[in-house]
Order: sequence, then C-alpha cells, then structure tokens
Amino acid sequence: LDFGNKNFGKAEVSFSDIIGQTLFETTIPASGKQTLDVSEFSKGIYFLKLKTDSGVATKNVVIAK
Repeated sequence: LDFGNKNFGKAEVSFSDIIGQTLFETTIPASGKQTLDVSEFSKGIYFLKLKTDSGVATKNVVIAK
C-alpha cells in the first residue's frame, strides 16, 4: 500500500473473500509504503478495505499463483 508522502495516522485494513467472510484484519501506519503479506491466501478474488480518518476505500485484489 502506498500512501505517498501523506500521513493519515493509522489505517484499519481488512481482506474479505468473495462471499464476504473477513480473512485478515490489522492496523498499520497510514503513511509511506506499507507491505501486507498475503502469501498464505489461495488464488482468487478478494476485497481489500482500507479505513482511515479521511474515509473508507474498497478495492478488488486478484491473487494468481
């Protein structure tokens, strides 16, 4: 995740599968570049939800192995 040179404080991050089951949740610093390890996830389509004080964003993530 790349927050650029802005600082949004902290971000709540979650990954959900296609049926909406939350598989992973964490809180990370919402500044600079942050890496999330999804190597344990099976291939498929997931939803990444990112929540900061500035708002909420949801993106599709495709994992292909």
